[in-house]
Amino acid sequence: MKEGNSNNFNMAIRRFIAFIIDSALIYLIYILISLPNFVSRMNNPDALKSLSESIGSTYVAFLILPLIYNVLMWSFAGATLGMLATKIRVIDVKSGKKPRLYVSLWKFILSFVSYFAVAIGHLWMLWDKQKQTLSDKASKTCVVSKVEMTQGTFQSFIGDTSRWTLGKIILLISLLITSALFYTFHKDYTLLPEALDCLRDHSPDTNPDNNGYYSYIAFGVEPEMNSHDMGLNIVKSINSVLIDSLSLVDLNSQMDIVKRHQFIDNGLPPEINDILIVGKDDNYVDSMREQKLNIEKAFNKYQYLYDRYVELSRFTDFRKKLVPHFLYSSINPMSLVSYQRLFSAYATNEFLYGNKEKGIQLLKQGYATTTNILYNSDTLNMKLIGSIMYSIHSNSINVIIGYQNPLDLSFVEVVKNLEEPSIERLSLRKAYENEFIFKVVSSLFMMQNAADVWDDYIITPEEIKANSSAQYKMSAVVNHEYKLTRFLADYSELPYHMLPDKSTAEYIPKFSKLEYVNNLMGLILIQVQSNSVPSYNKYCIKLRDSAIQRRLQKVAVLIKEKKPKNVEEFLSQLPDELQNPYIRKPFKWNNDTKTVYFEGPAHESQKAVRSIKL
Repeated sequence: MKEGNSNNFNMAIRRFIAFIIDSALIYLIYILISLPNFVSRMNNPDALKSLSESIGSTYVAFLILPLIYNVLMWSFAGATLGMLATKIRVIDVKSGKKPRLYVSLWKFILSFVSYFAVAIGHLWMLWDKQKQTLSDKASKTCVVSKVEMTQGTFQSFIGDTSRWTLGKIILLISLLITSALFYTFHKDYTLLPEALDCLRDHSPDTNPDNNGYYSYIAFGVEPEMNSHDMGLNIVKSINSVLIDSLSLVDLNSQMDIVKRHQFIDNGLPPEINDILIVGKDDNYVDSMREQKLNIEKAFNKYQYLYDRYVELSRFTDFRKKLVPHFLYSSINPMSLVSYQRLFSAYATNEFLYGNKEKGIQLLKQGYATTTNILYNSDTLNMKLIGSIMYSIHSNSINVIIGYQNPLDLSFVEVVKNLEEPSIERLSLRKAYENEFIFKVVSSLFMMQNAADVWDDYIITPEEIKANSSAQYKMSAVVNHEYKLTRFLADYSELPYHMLPDKSTAEYIPKFSKLEYVNNLMGLILIQVQSNSVPSYNKYCIKLRDSAIQRRLQKVAVLIKEKKPKNVEEFLSQLPDELQNPYIRKPFKWNNDTKTVYFEGPAHESQKAVRSIKL
């Protein structure tokens, strides 16, 4: 290696070691400055700062402190502490003395630019005769060794501008690269108007008329309580706690405050739970007959639950009014599902062994309540509860169809008149839009700065933009989440015959080239969310299966009524509205097991739902 290059390399090593020492000292200064605030946070978790303040602290750590430290040290000492340790100094090439304050400031700015331009300006020192970086040349400064200062050899550097023309060009390119990177990392995205429309008000004070959500979540409360009023108070209490938790930056603190509050007991009295196995037993009719007296006793004792069950069929809306929070997304009234099993067992029992007319009325009531929740709820969770209740009710009808021979004419009339849920009724668009809001809030929580969003319960474009970072553009994330929501909603409204081919369809988000640079965290998040599409589609198909079961029940009743010698031929002659809509072909018949059934996309677990044994 040539001697000049060797000296250049040695100087580069010294300057790098000095940089490491100075960086460590600046970080130590930052810790000392932040220590009082850190102690305050430890003693008072409620005083935790928001992320925007933390970002301000980051600027202090990586820009303000380095600027003050380097500029002052260069101007008043001619070297930083790291430079003193490595025996190098910075001088003004005109005077050979310490640089003036404005010269040091200009040198720091140009050095900062060089870091963001792949450090090309700093690498210049490796081949420059004066061992200068481009920021040294542009500020007319030079870094020399203590030996060169003592011997005065640095004087030969003054006035040498060889190759500086090329250096100016490179410095200009560096500035352009820095500007491009700055633009790239700060480039934000415009929110889709449709996405913004979905971010609606979630205040519990703004309710639709006749909202059954409160009665729904408080179904199992004590008889002396008004379930609607109790539910409203529960929601207000939960919202208050959730909003308080949002003021905490620390995730563990948020989790603690939410977990400490048990808002509602969804259990039912022990004697009800003891007989619920009836609804799950393979020998349903035999078990029900054995438990007949216990079922009647429990049903009559808890008449107040029946009154609430009937009330749920009269509401015109079930709209969730909880503040969206990724630690507490919903209330699961499992008491309602448990009661549905008791109710269905009692209705079936009454029809088969008691008052048939009363049994018929109860079956009609079961249909009214389960479909009302299924049709008019606005969240996936409520849809799921409604579909479970609907399936339990349908199973009771299947049992009667399979067990009673001949079928009672009044029962046959009921089955024939039961409405088959339409595609429009089973659309999950409204529920997915609610899920979209939950996704947006969860994304905001990843920035841990969502507290200010809930001042008025409305997410605004300004708040979304304020929660963006260099590698996480919230506007772009919200847009992608809305597109995913629209994809899922469109799938839930497809005609039956299109579902089999698209049941395994994947959602592939389309990212712009710019997003691969400035929205890396957002891309990862959206990709993870996109991977859940098959699970959502399976749920959609389960809903459709429940709807087809109504059609299957009508066909099963016709088979028992007509008693055809060749059931398969009989099925083939039925009109389109009594055929399998997935494949537009007749339902199938298994003569060995005397079972009428249908096939559809996916789900081995759906076999029981897709068949009726006669």
